[in-house]
Amino acid sequence: MAVLCGQGEHANTPSCGGDTHIQELVSVPALRCNPFASRMVELFSGDGSGTLDFGQLLHMLAVFSTRTTMETKTVWAFAMWDFDGMSPP
Repeated sequence: MAVLCGQGEHANTPSCGGDTHIQELVSVPALRCNPFASRMVELFSGDGSGTLDFGQLLHMLAVFSTRTTMETKTVWAFAMWDFDGMSPP
């Protein structure tokens, strides 16, 4: 990931070769101040592991895009609070 790996001291860290773990993602300034950052990463990881591959990271960022429909954003907003996996009635 260019944002986290890229150049300098982080260029050779293990995460630069593949998936990114939740601790790395919540250190990004845009997520660091968000109280739901950990839950978002957990949710978009698919298996709840808190580890995202590049495609999952792009999906997470796309959901919060201004071009994303309100319907899609609503589905993900509900999922943020749906801790037991139950769908709405």
